[in-house]
Amino acid sequence: MTMKNTLFGSALALLLSACATAPADKALVDADRWVQQAGSPAPRMAIDDRTRAQLADARRRTLQGDLTEAAALDLALGSSPAVQALLADGWAMQSATAQGATWPRIGLAFERMSGGGDVVLTRTLSVGLAELVTLPLRRAEADRQLAVQRVQLARDLLALHAAVRQQWVRAVSAGQLLDYHAQLLEVAEAGDDLALRLQKAGNFSALQRMREQAFLADAQAQMARARLAATTEREALVRLMGLTADEAENLRWPKHVPDLPKTPREQSDVVRAASGERLDVAVAQAQWQAASGRDRNAWSGVLDAELALKKETATGGSSARGGEIALSIAAPGAAVLQRQGLSAAALAAGHRVAQARIDATSTVRERHAAYLTAHGLATHFRDSVVPLRKTIADEMLLRYNGMLSSVFALLADARASASAVIGAIEAQRDFWLASAALDAAILGAPSAAPGMQAAMPAANDNNGGH
Repeated sequence: MTMKNTLFGSALALLLSACATAPADKALVDADRWVQQAGSPAPRMAIDDRTRAQLADARRRTLQGDLTEAAALDLALGSSPAVQALLADGWAMQSATAQGATWPRIGLAFERMSGGGDVVLTRTLSVGLAELVTLPLRRAEADRQLAVQRVQLARDLLALHAAVRQQWVRAVSAGQLLDYHAQLLEVAEAGDDLALRLQKAGNFSALQRMREQAFLADAQAQMARARLAATTEREALVRLMGLTADEAENLRWPKHVPDLPKTPREQSDVVRAASGERLDVAVAQAQWQAASGRDRNAWSGVLDAELALKKETATGGSSARGGEIALSIAAPGAAVLQRQGLSAAALAAGHRVAQARIDATSTVRERHAAYLTAHGLATHFRDSVVPLRKTIADEMLLRYNGMLSSVFALLADARASASAVIGAIEAQRDFWLASAALDAAILGAPSAAPGMQAAMPAANDNNGGH
């Protein structure tokens, strides 16, 4: 019940020689290019022990220094488990797509029939004839699908790139805000302690003491919120970087975000930088090309054919050889509907390319407007509000030294000055969030559009009469 060695050998050689592959390095071709264009090192997939050891060593070196924005990006995109899973998923998806462009499967069938004292053995070797004929078309379709999947992987990585940049700004700024809320709490505690001693000495009314208690209670609540916000923002960044508990415990956080640039980027420079190749448009174009290719090859799903070679051997020693071709043709109505559906999908994909270009230019203009507004507000706090509060504080100190103002007026002004500094930190944070969002918009990468959240400084408290 065995076939000739030449028949099986030829079939096996044909099957093995037709295997197509999607290597890991080719799976990251577009991802490497786009991530490097964004200013980060190309991601590496840990597919063997050597690569894993190299990534772990690079991770240890990065954790030994300060957690700068570049270090956070290296940790997140270089070796975090989430990114490694994303890369592996992309590789698996591309391998599955490449598998659909291989040579058709070879079928082997054995049949034994007996009756009337005779036994007939039938051996069949079959191959999908339609799949064989359409192999070039299927390979072209697979190439188009691979192009879509590779730019989509690049889009996911750049979305993470933008998220890490923005989360780093939030985490560092939350630490700054926590420090200044601690200063506000110290001022409130000092005022409450002084008010208590004056009340015991009979020089302070109960109403005046309760005002200072109210200030202290509010400062304590703000401090609790700031402490929780700092923990929340930092833990969010820790998750993006994929750090263990021990690694997160030993992080060396920066004291503040970078200073503001002297001059903001001009709209003409931003538009010029955004006029080149964009990721969002590249994704839409790849999807349109894939849909158009399926539309052109719609007929390939209408007809299916299979070629079979048979050999029958009877117990009497007689044998017969022959072939068989099986055809399967879709119903006319189903073929028309299939063609219409593919044409509609290609038409929709083409319109999405046009819409992607419109969205791209509009998003860049919107993000640049937010960037300029954030820069203006941050500059206003830095150059006007904070210096003015400092001047007022100096004048209040002179008045206090000259016995022209009370200590509680001095404390109230200190609270207002600290609030101005908090507003400046929030404005600086909003600027760097807007800057990261603008950079993502220039490349066409997904990112969150930050809002203007900077708070105006608190008005000076009218406690001068204490």
